[in-house]
Amino acid sequence: MSSRDIPLTIEMVISWAKSGHESDKVYRFIFLHPEDLFTIPQRRSWTIGHQVVYNGDVNLLKRILALFSDEQINIRTLSRDQKTLLDVAKERHKIYPSMYTYVEHLFLQDDLIQAAKQSNWDLVHNILNKHPKLSNEKPPYSTYFLLHYVVQNGDRRILENLLRRHEFQMNVLSAHNETLIDMAKRLGKIDMYSILEPTKQEELHSKSIKHSLPLSLFSSKSKSNKNPPSSTFSLLPHPVLHPTSDLPYPTIDPFPSAPLSNVTLNLSSTGNFTFTKDNKSITIQNEVSPSKEQQQLINTKNEHIHSMETMSSQYSDANIEQPVISPTSKEQLTKNLTCFLTQEIFIDPVIASDGQTYEREAITEWVNLYHCSPMTGASMDAEFNDNTELKQIIQSMKK
Repeated sequence: MSSRDIPLTIEMVISWAKSGHESDKVYRFIFLHPEDLFTIPQRRSWTIGHQVVYNGDVNLLKRILALFSDEQINIRTLSRDQKTLLDVAKERHKIYPSMYTYVEHLFLQDDLIQAAKQSNWDLVHNILNKHPKLSNEKPPYSTYFLLHYVVQNGDRRILENLLRRHEFQMNVLSAHNETLIDMAKRLGKIDMYSILEPTKQEELHSKSIKHSLPLSLFSSKSKSNKNPPSSTFSLLPHPVLHPTSDLPYPTIDPFPSAPLSNVTLNLSSTGNFTFTKDNKSITIQNEVSPSKEQQQLINTKNEHIHSMETMSSQYSDANIEQPVISPTSKEQLTKNLTCFLTQEIFIDPVIASDGQTYEREAITEWVNLYHCSPMTGASMDAEFNDNTELKQIIQSMKK
């Protein structure tokens, strides 16, 4: 039996993550099975997430976290030996200092957001006093920035107190493209709206931005809007597809001619996407050239493939894990194929330094204007990597 014929199991994916040089395969699996990021197989102590942190692959961790939303992930999930991702990062901080720095900051961001979700405003103040830069940041999976939670869970007094003591950007966007003012309107919090609107206008005036706004970020629907809604970090209009509707915004089927319900995207034991449509099967392989480090580890990879073949001979054992058979939901797949900035299916997807995939033109113009991640608020430069695989998947689905 060849490795191509071996049923894919969580055990295999853990082996990929443990090897430290199968990042593409690990990402593809989580892309389709996000619920298994913190699954612990019977004979293992650590999850996929713990193994990724152990091997110091910061870029892979960022890309994985970008796939999640609040209700899907708890970064404090414990391994079988009672370790969090931060515990693992601390143990390896001398070997992978960048991973430790990233995970430590991620946990601080999460502390702040969790405190706001629980309306623990004293803790929010304490965290911001120690780490003021967190005021305009959030974890990539968080639906809202801090001030969104203030509007949602707080009152006028809390908002005024925070604005007086800390520095905030007033136009940050939620994962639903909702500004602070949008949220205040939706929740009927007129007292907060009366604070946010003048504050926003003062901020925009103080920036005195003289350049014209790039219209290429917006779809034809957005371009027709004469008074586009406010946006993250200053004047750039955010491309909400349904600006007059209540949240959640209506979902448009991105593939009306080929509904995802008639499409199956899965992963083979070789780590390649398999795409099935109308009884036709297509294998989507990674076409990105390997890095020097990946090239140096080619022999180890071959050994790993051999070990999977050996595993197949033992598959009849009743104790061996059952194969993974259920891919991600249509809603999750649609989210992963949609650009946050344009709210449209990708045409030319690229991966930014925050691990998120964006439409190339949209994120280039965004970063050139604001030098930050629209998803997390962290600093960002305009260096991107092509997401070739995602582009291939979308092209295949549209055919």
